[in-house]
Amino acid sequence: MYEICLANWQLSLPDDLQFIEENGNPHFKRSDGRIEIFLKSVKLVSISDSEATAAYIQKNHENSFLDLPDYKWRMSTQTFALGNEFRSILKLYDQEKNYVVFSIVASLLNEAIQVTVHDYFSKSSDEARNICKNIEASIKRV
Repeated sequence: MYEICLANWQLSLPDDLQFIEENGNPHFKRSDGRIEIFLKSVKLVSISDSEATAAYIQKNHENSFLDLPDYKWRMSTQTFALGNEFRSILKLYDQEKNYVVFSIVASLLNEAIQVTVHDYFSKSSDEARNICKNIEASIKRV
C-alpha cells in the first residue's frame, strides 16, 4: 500500500498503481488502465460544517457526471459521521458502459479530502467497491 499525505489528511492506496501526470493532471493508474484514482484537497470559505462541506463537494461532483452526454448513471450515496468528521461515498454506475465511479469525501468543518476511484471496464463494481472501502477506512486526519 502507498501511504499518501495530502494537506491535513493521510490515506493508503493500492500498491499496484503508478503515479502519473497526464495533461497536467497528476493521479494514480493501474498498468492495465482499468483503475484510476484522483485525489483532491478542498477548503471551502463559505461553509464551516463537516456535513455541509461533504454534501457540497459530492453534489458538484455528481452534477459534473450527470452533465456528460450519452451516459445513463445509476447513483447511490452513503453518508455517516465519524467523530467530528463526516464521510460521504457517492457511487455512479453506467451498466451499459461497464463504468463505475466511487467518490469518497472525508470532511472536518470546511476542509476535506476527495478520492475518486474510476473503474473503466467493470462487469460488476466489486473490485472498485473493495478498493473504495479500503481507502475510506484508511483516511485519517494528521
